Amino acid sequence: MKVNSSKLFELRASKGYTLEELAKKSNVTVRTIINLEQSHTNGNAVTIGKIAKGLDTNVKEICS
Repeated sequence: MKVNSSKLFELRASKGYTLEELAKKSNVTVRTIINLEQSHTNGNAVTIGKIAKGLDTNVKEICS
C-alpha cells in the first residue's frame, strides 16, 4: 500500500502526537513511522492499519 506521507504527518501533528506517542498507540516502531512519513517505505496493510487505529482514522485517510 502507498501511504500519503504528508497526510500521515499532518494527521499525527493535528492530534498532537509525538513519534513516540503514535508508535506506542499503534504498536509499531518509531523508525517505521519515520520511514513512512519520509516516503522511505510504503508499509504493509497490517502496519498501516495499526497506525490508522492509533490515529483514530481509517486506512483510506492515510493512503489518500
